[in-house]
Amino acid sequence: MIYSDIYGFANDKGEWIIDVKDEFSDKGIARAVDIQTGLCGLVNRDGEWIVAPHFCFINEFDETGLAGAVEPQTRLKGIINDRGEWVVKPLFVKLYPFSEKGYAEAMDSKTGLWGFIDRKGKWIVEPQFEWCKRFSFDGFTFAQDKESGLWGTINENGEWVISPQFEGIGPFSESGLAQARDKNTGLYGFFNARGELVVKPKFRKFFELSLSKLEGVLDEDTKKWGAIDDDGNWVLPPRYVDNRSLKAWELRLLRERQTCQ
Repeated sequence: MIYSDIYGFANDKGEWIIDVKDEFSDKGIARAVDIQTGLCGLVNRDGEWIVAPHFCFINEFDETGLAGAVEPQTRLKGIINDRGEWVVKPLFVKLYPFSEKGYAEAMDSKTGLWGFIDRKGKWIVEPQFEWCKRFSFDGFTFAQDKESGLWGTINENGEWVISPQFEGIGPFSESGLAQARDKNTGLYGFFNARGELVVKPKFRKFFELSLSKLEGVLDEDTKKWGAIDDDGNWVLPPRYVDNRSLKAWELRLLRERQTCQ
């Protein structure tokens, strides 16, 4: 076989037969795809299959040597080790990587609801949410209530911290804020990265000022645009009638910051 650091392995006819997806680990193995079948397994540096290609997909391995994998018959996700053995059986429609605390957000294949599992695949928090997002380092996430369809925040025990009351939440932008839309008024407020509602819903529109890591907002009272920081404080009080002027202000702000450095 012939090996290329960029592509994978070829046979003696020069035909590519294995597509390598990673740099080789300290153990000398890497995720790879069998070109003929399209299935995934693990190969060594000689192009030999250490784990035969029989997975639809394998995620990157984490520091504990575990990775998410998709079983081809059911298309369900579980967790394998670097020997290709199921550590957590494929019982989940969706499955996030495990956190440092040893749990992962998972979508149950029976109910279609989300909960949290441990590294043995046991439910720590029973599936009860319509949807939930990845937990932050501060131990909270956004979740959707199965009854109302509204969003709030939950802690690692699956308990509501901020009750479900928003039509939609997130994602986080470069400003460090995540938008939340009030179910009654349609106005937007913002969560910070600690899961705190730092700005109650009071803005009609918003857009990200990614260069300055601020959030542009349309004030409902003045009908003018301004900018807030990740604590919800005004950096620029409502002043402009259109967001194009706000973008021009951002560029001036960046030039002033560079001049002061």
